Amino acid sequence: MIAFGTIAGGAGAALTGGNFWQGAVTGLIVSGLNHLSNTIEHQSEAIEDPTKVVSQSNPNDVAAGDVVNLHKNQNDALSLWAKQSKPGVGEVEIHAHGSSKSINGMKTVAEIGKLLYDKSPTWKQMVDGGIKIKLKLFSCNTGSGNNNIASQIKAAYPNVTVIAPTNKWVVNYYGFGSFKTVTSGYVQNPGTWKIINQ
Repeated sequence: MIAFGTIAGGAGAALTGGNFWQGAVTGLIVSGLNHLSNTIEHQSEAIEDPTKVVSQSNPNDVAAGDVVNLHKNQNDALSLWAKQSKPGVGEVEIHAHGSSKSINGMKTVAEIGKLLYDKSPTWKQMVDGGIKIKLKLFSCNTGSGNNNIASQIKAAYPNVTVIAPTNKWVVNYYGFGSFKTVTSGYVQNPGTWKIINQ
């Protein structure tokens, strides 16, 4: 985009009788600023969009426990997605199979809360210190229907904004299932998501 902006600026200047190089410099500056603006906008959107992976994250991501991956097969696409995920500051993620009434077979908020308290430093800070956090449930259907498990978590923990899918969402990986090295994932079906903050 920047290279095209530079060339287009120079060509436009030359076609209108101006100096090619001055036009190129102007095109470079404008396209560079546009690129920067788009990057900032996308990072900002990614913080709210649970289907995107952001480049900036808190220090307590996968290794420290703010990404809780409950998938049994650590080499399937869902686990690979969890491993590349980077929650923002004050965010916790659960990656697991789910339904409107359970996460990975856990049907009570007490079970889920204990799991998060044991694994996630950010969740522990929320419980012990009262900070406000976000919990993203990468678990199908956990936000669907009345009295769903996501709403139950919110009711039990008022300082938590819960973001959950209302249907199925699907991830896939380039090269997944072949002998290629798996390097990047993408959301094949983003599903629909609900933000529960009241």
